[in-house]
Amino acid sequence: EGIYVNTSMTGADWERPASLEWIDPKGGPGFHAGCGIRIHGGWSRDPRFKKHSFRLYFRKRYGPPALEFPLFPDSRVQRFEKLVLRAGSDDAWVDYQKAWLRIMTQYLRDQFARDTHKDMGWLASQGRFVHLYLDGSYWGLYNVVERPDADFLASHLGGSDEDYDVIQTRAEV
Repeated sequence: EGIYVNTSMTGADWERPASLEWIDPKGGPGFHAGCGIRIHGGWSRDPRFKKHSFRLYFRKRYGPPALEFPLFPDSRVQRFEKLVLRAGSDDAWVDYQKAWLRIMTQYLRDQFARDTHKDMGWLASQGRFVHLYLDGSYWGLYNVVERPDADFLASHLGGSDEDYDVIQTRAEV
């Protein structure tokens, strides 16, 4: 019945309440927030992958309607309605059945592309790497990123999310 054993299911019916806690290992500020959680992604939803990505939704029914926290130190944006915890899927060695494929493991490719795009003066979603614990168990390295949608555009460029048209590959909101 849970989202992790039904990874191909999408949409609001598969969103579950969650409690999110941010702990800075260097002793900096942290937070605790209620949110909704869903499985995120396309190909990485395949049940053969042991590690899945998640999408976090901050809504009034879970607590504050947005997370307000300086999550990305180099960004002026500090309010988030959605975040994505990227698992790395095919970039993570734990999902490969064949040992020889493990030498191709790389977590940095996607974040490097976003950072490079941003450093060249273009708009790009912010991201940083975190260690994820689920129910007290270590789940591994994840890349928390802004979801590049209408809310993202409004946060970075001004206006409201209704001012932007965004094309998504999935019909999921």
